[in-house]
Amino acid sequence: MRNINCFRFKVTEEQILYTKQLVEYSIEHHPVTDVYAYDRADTYGLSGVLRSQEYRFVGSLGEILFADVYGLPRPKRSFGAVDGQDYGKDFVIPINGKQLNVDLKTMHRNFKNPYDYYVLDLPAYQLEKPESQTQCYFHISVSYDRVNPTLFTAYFIGFIPKSEVKQYGEWFAAGSLRPNDSGREVLFSRETYEVMFGDFISPPIPTNWKNIPQFQPIYLSQTHKYDERRQRLDYEKLNK
Repeated sequence: MRNINCFRFKVTEEQILYTKQLVEYSIEHHPVTDVYAYDRADTYGLSGVLRSQEYRFVGSLGEILFADVYGLPRPKRSFGAVDGQDYGKDFVIPINGKQLNVDLKTMHRNFKNPYDYYVLDLPAYQLEKPESQTQCYFHISVSYDRVNPTLFTAYFIGFIPKSEVKQYGEWFAAGSLRPNDSGREVLFSRETYEVMFGDFISPPIPTNWKNIPQFQPIYLSQTHKYDERRQRLDYEKLNK
């Protein structure tokens, strides 16, 4: 496992309010149907339309948090707005001495501690888009209650170079199923690569961390599930 540590912190009310304003603009000005809009309901009963609205809020919140943490200008438009197309380049930041185009991937989760076998799903079509400017994917998990979202905690998990997604990720065909921890089956509506948290590279620690509310470096909880899946994937790729 190469992701040694990540960090978490409390999301402020101001950051949430700013995000809601961006999302309202996006919904009002975006005439193109979202790619998720016609997906069937998920295991929690959320339709594609409702998930699309949640994705916009969570994705926009991640962009606000990322900008604030790393001292970058906040976006003025939510993703999906007509003038908000970024071609997979949400931010440009220095990583290991290089300026890299970052495509930010933010998801809603319900956990207090991230585990090494938890995953980020990356649609396969995004890796093949000729106009894409993405050089690496950066993942943020946001934990909050859908019914009463008063407590938001952000987890900066880390990043993975785009060129390494197929190396570390597991590919799933559209229509395939995978059981999760709850015993339910996850349906993949499109070709997808799943990348485990343990295969990400640890996120850069922000220089202004003392000013971030309840900032706390944490370690991914290590499990045998990660080791078993990693060994299986490595074996399958060696024997293709």
